[in-house]
Amino acid sequence: MQEVLAVYTQRALAVIVRAYGTRRGGLAEHIEEAIESALRVAGAGPAGISFDRDEDTRLSDQLFRARRAGHDGIAIRLTALRALCAPVGGLDAADAQTVAFYMRAAAERPIAFEMDDADKTLPAFVVARPLDEVLRGEPEMEPEPEAEAVAETATEAEAEPEPEFDPRWREHVSALEAARGPQTLASFERLFVHSYLPLASAVDAGLGERAADLAREEFRRTFARAYADALPTFVLTGKRPRMVLDAYDIASKMARAHGARNAQVLLVDGMRYDVAARVVTRVAALSEGRAALVDRVTLFSALPSSTPRQLESLARGVEALRSAHDERDPEPMRDRTADTVRRMRIGSRDLFKLDSIETSLAAAGDAAHAALEDVSEDAARAIAKHLRAQGDRTLLFVFGDHGFRFERGAAKHGGASPEEVIVSGHAFLVGDLH
Repeated sequence: MQEVLAVYTQRALAVIVRAYGTRRGGLAEHIEEAIESALRVAGAGPAGISFDRDEDTRLSDQLFRARRAGHDGIAIRLTALRALCAPVGGLDAADAQTVAFYMRAAAERPIAFEMDDADKTLPAFVVARPLDEVLRGEPEMEPEPEAEAVAETATEAEAEPEPEFDPRWREHVSALEAARGPQTLASFERLFVHSYLPLASAVDAGLGERAADLAREEFRRTFARAYADALPTFVLTGKRPRMVLDAYDIASKMARAHGARNAQVLLVDGMRYDVAARVVTRVAALSEGRAALVDRVTLFSALPSSTPRQLESLARGVEALRSAHDERDPEPMRDRTADTVRRMRIGSRDLFKLDSIETSLAAAGDAAHAALEDVSEDAARAIAKHLRAQGDRTLLFVFGDHGFRFERGAAKHGGASPEEVIVSGHAFLVGDLH
C-alpha cells in the first residue's frame, strides 16, 4: 500500500476496484470501467480514436486523459479478488492475465497497482491441457519448481518462434473460451476487437494451432447463429445495436456535437473493422493538417452482409429489416473508377462511395490476404484526397458497409460471421480546428 500512497501524494487518479459481482473472465472489463468512471468524475475528456486497439493502447489513452485532468498517474486498488474463484476454486486464466498486465504496467508507467497479499496466493488456472488427455484420465504433470512462478509463459518459452503471428494468441483463446453466457454489448465488442479479430487474423495468416482454429470457429458459429436469430426482432422490439442503416443519423449527431456546418457520409465498400483501423490512421496522416479524427462508432450490418442490402437499409431505415432481400450482388467496379470517391443518391439523400477495397480484394483472388496492406493504403489515399477538397467545418463520416472472411486466402462476404457483420465508422472534421 505504500506505493499507492506515494502515487496519491503525486495527485494520482484514485481507482478502487472491488471484484464482487464481476463475472469470471470479466476482470479486465471491470477494471477498465472503474478507471473510466473515475475519469468521468475527474472531468477528463472522452476516449481517443485508437482506444479500442488493444489493452496497452487503452491504458495509454487513460493515462493521457488523467494527465490532462490534472493527475500525475493512476493508482488502482484491487480488493475481494477471491470472489472470482467461485465456483471452481481458482482464478480464470483471463483474470490472472489481467492482474499480471497491470502488475507489469506498474513497473513501466505512472501506474500503482495494489492488491491484498492474501489474494496473491490464490490458485490460477493458466496452464491448459488438451481435452483428450483429460478424457483419458492422464495425470497432470507437476511443473519444475523454477517454472511455477512463470507457468503462464512456460509454454511460450518452449514453442518455436512465431514472429509473424500475434504472440498473445493463447491469451486470445483463453478469453474467447471464458466468454460464456449472456454479455453486454460493450463487453462483446471488446471481446471481438481485442481477442477474436487478432486470433482470426493469426489463423488466416497461417498460425496452424488447432486450439486457435477451434476457438475462432466456435466463436464464429455462436455469433452467426445468435445474430441471425436476433435480427428479425430488431424491428419488433426496437432493441438493437447501432447499425449501418443509422449512418445518416449518426453523422448528423456527430456534426452537431463537433460544431460542423455540414456532414457528408462516405461508404467504403468492404472496409472490415481491422482494415478501417489501418485506413483511418493513414488518412489522418495524409490529410496534411487539413482534418482531424474526432469520433468513432461500432456498427452492425444487416443480413446478408452485402453492399446491396446495406444500401437498401440506408434508403429505407429499420423498415428494410421487415422483408427478405432479393440478393443480386453486382459486379464490383473496375478500372480507375473504383479508386475514386463518387457521389450517388440514396432515396432523397447524397451518399459518397469508394469501391477500391472490394474491387481490389476481388481481383486478388486467393492472394487477397497478402494484398491487405496495399489495399488499405490505396483506400486511405483516395479518402484523404476527397477530404482535402472539402470546405472548412465539414464533418466526413467514413464507414464500412460490411466486412469479409477469408477462405483459402480469398475474401468472401455475405455471411453472418463477426468479421463480415461488425464494421466501424470514423468522423473527420475538416478545417481550422483551433
